[in-house]
Amino acid sequence: MDFAPQVEVLIPTLAALPMAVMTTDCDGVICWANACLSALTGYAVDEIVGRNAGVLLSGDPAHSCHDVLEHVVASGEPWKGEWAVRRKDGGLCGIEQTITPIRDSAGKITHLLWATLDTQNGRAADELWRKQAESRYRNIFEGAAEGMYRTTLEGKSLSANPALAAMLGYDSPQALISAITDTTHQLWLDPNERSRLFKLLEQQGLVRGCECQFKRNDGTAIWVSLNIRKVRGAGEQEAYYEGFIEDITERKNAETQLQAQQERFQRIIDNTDAGYFRIGMDGCYADVNRAWLQMYGFTRKEDVIGQHFSAVQVPEDVAGANEIVGSLMRGESVRSGEFSRLRRDGTTGYQSFSANPVLDGDRVTGIEGFLVDISDKKRAERERLHTEQRYQSLFNCMHEGVARERPELR
Repeated sequence: MDFAPQVEVLIPTLAALPMAVMTTDCDGVICWANACLSALTGYAVDEIVGRNAGVLLSGDPAHSCHDVLEHVVASGEPWKGEWAVRRKDGGLCGIEQTITPIRDSAGKITHLLWATLDTQNGRAADELWRKQAESRYRNIFEGAAEGMYRTTLEGKSLSANPALAAMLGYDSPQALISAITDTTHQLWLDPNERSRLFKLLEQQGLVRGCECQFKRNDGTAIWVSLNIRKVRGAGEQEAYYEGFIEDITERKNAETQLQAQQERFQRIIDNTDAGYFRIGMDGCYADVNRAWLQMYGFTRKEDVIGQHFSAVQVPEDVAGANEIVGSLMRGESVRSGEFSRLRRDGTTGYQSFSANPVLDGDRVTGIEGFLVDISDKKRAERERLHTEQRYQSLFNCMHEGVARERPELR
């Protein structure tokens, strides 16, 4: 069949479409059809070309073919609706039909393009996809390591996965759902905490990483991290809450133990007679304890924090101190030794020290150490040395006197 140029140019594209397509004149006489339409109707293409499209339609559809064509030609607008096609074997097939006008170069409507979607197969495909999606979700739901749940807005359990049931000490998700009818009082260790969370949830619609305590079936408490969102119901379906729960009890216990250790360490530092110090990578003091302040003649940490360590060194010791601090900041081994110190009032004291790098993994972030005041020891050593020197001087004088008199005695 000969086609108008505006139709002929479309044929290669229309033939390749994965859906049933045909063209008709403005009266509905079929000019061309693709293989998909032939497969849908059961007619060979040459059996329907030249016939009116109405012969393919079954019964008396809500929109008669004649009325629809008149509307499309008169309005120049596409039409979309649902019809039933009677196949060659007599079977019926539900379709979704779109009819679009084709115009020539002058803008006159000369032909109509019919695009046909098999809604029965489409619905079957949608149903298959839905079932596959549900199956995938169910596999994820059942196999997830995290607890997954859904509750009503009032707190009644609607669904739970095996991980959540095990986490809360129930034999099965069904046992959990049957047992927990009021999550506020049966699940939350502190019901007021749930109220605060859900006020925030109403404002934001989603809350992530909320750390709180739940009660297990046996009454013991566990720490959990909660991700929750509010899902608006579609149509008449009621809204509900759903989300994920992760058991973080081990992490929280480890954090508690670490905090306790840090507090014990801090108490030791605060109460020891040895001076504690921590210096950052910039060489400035980041922390000192009470004993350090007393050794250097300060009364407040605020007067020390941020000062460079060289500010409290006796000038002749600064080079040596710089060398030690530099080696520690390069991650070298623990250093110890003795140094004089410059007190705030200008007097000099003496101390022994031990220090080591502060590490974050393999990275040095500063140095810390302890000082022991050895000023009394140094004074005692000086006095002893002075006494020894004095006695040595006296002894030398006595020895010289005896040596002079000996010749005279002869």
